[in-house]
Amino acid sequence: MDVAPKGSLKIDPVNFRSFQEANAIGVSFVLSTFDKKKQVFIDIAEHMTPVCDCFGFTGMPILPDIGVFGSNDIVAIEQAVLDIIAKEKLIYENMPEIMEPQKGAGHPFQELQGPYKNPYIVVEEGEKLGLGTRKYELIDIMEDIKVSKQKKKHITAAHM
Repeated sequence: MDVAPKGSLKIDPVNFRSFQEANAIGVSFVLSTFDKKKQVFIDIAEHMTPVCDCFGFTGMPILPDIGVFGSNDIVAIEQAVLDIIAKEKLIYENMPEIMEPQKGAGHPFQELQGPYKNPYIVVEEGEKLGLGTRKYELIDIMEDIKVSKQKKKHITAAHM
């Protein structure tokens, strides 16, 4: 910041949209290599942290766990998960001090990453590309599954 000319680090809102559009295009290229009838998508919306876990480290969750979702429509599953997350509040006390959430910026991901990073753009673009539909119906399968409590088995480690 001290050596960069004023305004050189500015990111225009159009670039955020372009990035989301590029993500949808990339997904369409990848999915076009697979038989559509054999595609299944799973979203695990648990232990959501402020940065991607691909960085090789994690942090405290900044949103409550909302569950595991499955669909054969990538757009519908992403839309559903984004909609459910939209009803949640960020857990501000778990945010790293370096991050500056923008309360009231819209979707919790926009509060986290700024108002220009609209997470719905990628699903809008995915639908335009014919990857699926933003319409969905949630079916809770856990209500039909009886969970049996089993005694946990422990493996004793040998000490040397």
